Amino acid sequence: MKVNKLIYIGIVIVIVLSFTGCSLSFSSNSFLNPKKPYNFYYTNLLTRDIKLENSFLGIVLDTNFYKEQTFTAEQSTTAKNFILHLHRNDFISKPKDLPAKPPYKIYFTFKTDKYVLEIYNEKYISVYPWDGTYDKDYVDMSNIPVSYNLYYLCKYIIPR
Repeated sequence: MKVNKLIYIGIVIVIVLSFTGCSLSFSSNSFLNPKKPYNFYYTNLLTRDIKLENSFLGIVLDTNFYKEQTFTAEQSTTAKNFILHLHRNDFISKPKDLPAKPPYKIYFTFKTDKYVLEIYNEKYISVYPWDGTYDKDYVDMSNIPVSYNLYYLCKYIIPR
């Protein structure tokens, strides 16, 4: 008799909990694919960290040979100048002619945050944090001076 009551109570609890879950609307897809506040959101966070912290660790990775090289102080300054030189009109939606795999990646490590920059070619890069929830920021480097271009910096650090 006690077993039947426990089974009955268990079934009632499961039914009640399943109906309370139905009150949430999952049709909006807002939980699965949130909208980014603006198209330079992650780069704005990276810029904030660069301005607030005096030093950071920068590592370049060649994705074909998986060779790593740590930034020197001069190379960190070049990367920092690149980030600080960006303007709103440099940020674009995902380009159609983007290569499938970036030849280089740059990892910026700060005290509390870590960012990844994928360097596709001399024109396009993407920026996102290590644990981001939104789509990547895409940057067109056409208006950036060649001395700050991250593709050429990576090519200089790890020649192919």
